[in-house]
Parts: sequence; structure tokens; C-alpha cells
Amino acid sequence: MRRIRTFNAAPSRSASVTVDTVCEVVATSLAASAISTSAVNNTLAAARPALLMLISGRHLKKNPVVLVAGDTICEIYCRYDAEAVSGEENLNAVPGMSKADTFTLYLPAPAPLTSAIEDIATSDSHLTTEPAPSEVKAAVASAGAGTGLDLDVLKDLL
Repeated sequence: MRRIRTFNAAPSRSASVTVDTVCEVVATSLAASAISTSAVNNTLAAARPALLMLISGRHLKKNPVVLVAGDTICEIYCRYDAEAVSGEENLNAVPGMSKADTFTLYLPAPAPLTSAIEDIATSDSHLTTEPAPSEVKAAVASAGAGTGLDLDVLKDLL
């Protein structure tokens, strides 16, 4: 299942407050899952410097942070300037994550932040700068789990 959350950043919120808001939505979204709260909090604390750089550099306008938990993929964007002042937000928990038993936060690593973001991503096992999975791959993996289907053959057909 694919979801999108877009947060109002500058000038509506400072980068720091925007990071807090993003982290709150992520934590709330994963709270009903089997994932430990401490694992989520530790990951978000490790990701905070990267999120600050990405949000203050306006990189999340087009290159989302992607949260994958279970079979749910949530792209996290920010809007800026006049769009941030007038844009509507959905700050509710992302549906579909309650069945997750693991999660990954995919961080974009644009130049000139590539090295810094990659270093941050290596600090926690739930962070990565690898490309986020697509909706199709997640759906195929979910549909094929435990069915005896050859997922490689299915992927080739798509």
C-alpha cells in the first residue's frame, strides 16, 4: 500500500519543528505495530541530523524520505514558501503499519549532502540510503510470501 505525507516547512515551521513533526507522525504510525518503541525512537534520533539537513536544504520538496513498514510504503515530502502557508497536512498516523514487525527509513542522499547522509545511515540498522522499494515490488513480495510463487519470475513479468 502506498501512502504520501506532505509536511508544511518554511516559513510555516522551522526545520527543527518540521523534523519534530515528521518524527511524531512516524512514531505514531509505528506505535501500534510489533516494533519496539525504543527501536523507533533510536532510529529517529539517529536520523534527526539527516532530516534537518534535508529539510533545511529543501531537498524533500522533490526527493522524499520513504518509510517502509510491513507492506506499506509512505513517501514523506515537505512543501515550502507560499505552499507551506496554505497547504493542508494530514498529521494522523499512516494506516497499514500496525501489522509491521520491522521498518526501514530510506533517506535521499543528494549532493552535496551525500557523504554526510550516508554516514548517518550507517549508524542505525533501520536507516539506509539505498533506493526505496517501489509499490509494485512491495506488493509482489507481499502477495508471494508463503505461496510458493517464484518472485523473480513475477518481477520479470511486471
